[in-house]
Amino acid sequence: MAMASNRPNTPAINESLEAAGGVNIVPDPWKGLFNNEEWLVHRIVVLSFYAFLAIAVVAHVLVFIWRPWIGF
Repeated sequence: MAMASNRPNTPAINESLEAAGGVNIVPDPWKGLFNNEEWLVHRIVVLSFYAFLAIAVVAHVLVFIWRPWIGF
């Protein structure tokens, strides 16, 4: 027996949005996976990860300058 999914039919949402004259901001390769709202949340998560990564790299460089833990 197949489990029912709570996920809406995303292509149908995207098509109905375009038919209503709305702008679909999801790139073509990702339209089957995201609707507009999900795409914006995904963008926030990805940008937050990039910011975290940049802060972590800067922090590691600063600590390495202060007290090198690898003997070069």
